[in-house]
Amino acid sequence: MTITYPALQVGLTNQKIALIGLVFKAQRENTPLCLPGMVSFRPQDGQHEACNFAQVYQKSAFEALLRAFSIPYTPGPSPEDITLIDGWQCF
Repeated sequence: MTITYPALQVGLTNQKIALIGLVFKAQRENTPLCLPGMVSFRPQDGQHEACNFAQVYQKSAFEALLRAFSIPYTPGPSPEDITLIDGWQCF
């Protein structure tokens, strides 16, 4: 089982907070996580656009951080191994 949550349609600051909660949950429960999708907000037209984690953050730096603190991480789990959790519970 690998945990993650669906992309949240909130600002990047709130997405960072949810990501910290996901990392904490993975560490606390010793359950691997995979990086969630992100949502980019375009203020010029008020649109939210789903995007890959690597389009917003440096994925390799984040993966190195997870390794440094021995936080369970699975970079590319198969869809049947993923357990979606409520992203709002990560705040």
